[in-house]
Amino acid sequence: MAQDDNLLTPFWKHWFATPAQRCLIPFTAFAEAEGPKGKMTRTWISVEDQPTAAWAGLWRPSDEWGDCYTGVMVDATEELFDIHDRMPVILHPDEHAWVNCPDEDALALVRKYPAGRLVVDRTEESWFKRKSNEGPTLI
Repeated sequence: MAQDDNLLTPFWKHWFATPAQRCLIPFTAFAEAEGPKGKMTRTWISVEDQPTAAWAGLWRPSDEWGDCYTGVMVDATEELFDIHDRMPVILHPDEHAWVNCPDEDALALVRKYPAGRLVVDRTEESWFKRKSNEGPTLI
């Protein structure tokens, strides 16, 4: 993940400063692990009243892996800090200029999303899926 405080470092600067290397990562929700080790459950976070949202990202071509991308992260809001200390840079629908604006304007979009607009769904769903004993086996 590309952290907000690293975007202007030599490692990330080329991709961040080149608008064509910025991308939108669509999502409906993202998950974080919560709970004690071995009993972690999934907590889903989504944007209120927005079925699909966009996460600010960077991408680059790679001969080894094909096109690669990463999401930009910021410190979590106070309300989400007990879940994780970082959160994605979620763009408002009118901020999709992220992909073609000058880097100074893009840097201004790298900020925390208002916690009051996020929906937190704590589930009992295990973070780690256990392999089922049912079905065909390999010998």
